[in-house]
Amino acid sequence: MNRSLPLEYFDWDSFLDETLKNLQTIATDDLLVAKQVDEAVSFYKSGWLNKDLAEELATPDTRLFVSFAIDNLDNAVVLADGTTMIYSDPNDMSLDDEAELEDAQDHAEKDMIHTPSEAVGYLFKRRGEQLLITTGWLVRQSDNCPAMIKDLANHEELDLYGYAMERYIEQFILEAST
Repeated sequence: MNRSLPLEYFDWDSFLDETLKNLQTIATDDLLVAKQVDEAVSFYKSGWLNKDLAEELATPDTRLFVSFAIDNLDNAVVLADGTTMIYSDPNDMSLDDEAELEDAQDHAEKDMIHTPSEAVGYLFKRRGEQLLITTGWLVRQSDNCPAMIKDLANHEELDLYGYAMERYIEQFILEAST
C-alpha cells in the first residue's frame, strides 16, 4: 500500500475509534499507536487518545504506526477490521466444519497471550499538507534489542493482510479526496 492524500481528507477520529473498538480486547494500549522519530520508537500507552496525531506528524522525520493485525494469540491473528484469522494444524480440525471453526475462535480469544510481540499496520507520514500511508511491521522491544518499525514493501505479511488493510483504510478516506 502506498497512498497519498490531503491531510484534511482523512478521518482520523473515526479511524482510531473503530480500530480501538476492534482491537481493544486483544491489544495493550501501547501496541495500538507508536511513534517513530528517526529510528527511535516510543509508545504512547493510552496518551495517544488525547493527542492530535496529525499535529504529531508535523515534527520532521516522524512517523506514526497504527496496528492492523496483532499476532498475540496461540493460533489466531485479530484484525482491526473486526475479523480474526485462524491458524491451526489441519490435522486438529477441519476448517470446513463451521462448529469446529467457531470453537477454535472461542478458544483462541479466551487464551490470549498478554505480551504481544509484533503487529502489522499502517505507517503515516506527513509531507506538508499531504498524508502518506504505507505499511509497516512493529516488533516490540526485548532484552536484546529496542523496538523497531520496518517498512513492509513487497513483504510476505502483505500477502496475508494487504487487501484487508486497503479495504479497511478506504472507509476513512473522505469522498472529496478521490
